[in-house]
Amino acid sequence: MAIIKGFHVEKYGENGMPIVFIHPPMMGKQVFMYQEELANDYQVIFYDQRGHGQTIHREGEMSIKQMAEDLYKVINGLNLEKVVLCGYSSGGYIAQQFAIMYPTRTRAIILLGGFPQVHTFWLKHEFHAGIILLKWRAQHLLSEILAQGHAITKADRKKLYHYAIKSHIPSVISLYEAGLTYAVPDLTTIDQPMFLIYGAKDEYIHAYIKDYVRIVPETQFFLVGDNFHQLPTKGHLGLNPCLRSILEKLRE
Repeated sequence: MAIIKGFHVEKYGENGMPIVFIHPPMMGKQVFMYQEELANDYQVIFYDQRGHGQTIHREGEMSIKQMAEDLYKVINGLNLEKVVLCGYSSGGYIAQQFAIMYPTRTRAIILLGGFPQVHTFWLKHEFHAGIILLKWRAQHLLSEILAQGHAITKADRKKLYHYAIKSHIPSVISLYEAGLTYAVPDLTTIDQPMFLIYGAKDEYIHAYIKDYVRIVPETQFFLVGDNFHQLPTKGHLGLNPCLRSILEKLRE
């Protein structure tokens, strides 16, 4: 593990295409524990955003644009020229914003259950629920809900819970609130390859597929197995081969 510009970063693998994983609010980089196996063939990078996991809170605006600027610092600190960005859930906002702000540093975008903005009832409800629980000081409850929802084993649940509970609550609330109002500025300006991966049962997110295909027709999307939204953990057996296939395609 390294500390780069104040951000806790883990990098695995020395060869192959670099892929940076971007977590959603509260989860921290621990949610990508099952993607470490990709380091046999690629450079795999995980990092904690400000106020999450082992990265301390910083004063300043918790906007999606600021998160993209933070990611730029991490990538520069690792001396990486171009990277594949893999954003999970609302972590995909940061991937898309980064690609717009730093197109020459972006090799491709992979979104796991991603969306360009929140406009469906159930997704809005999910964001509001997270904000309300945290404002009610129910950090332990939300951490437990997220851990239980993503865990495969009891050990997973414990790791995910203890990582989520480290979060700086005002930072997480601000990031949830930013995610509710954010919309990708202009999808048509993203000319890097874009790949969408969804759980086959994640139907309340599937509505966003048509948003991407309508605006960026060359977008490729995949439905992974018998899975809901929690692809990095519960869906990793289908997700990781899909990621390998995409990364190999990018090498051609």
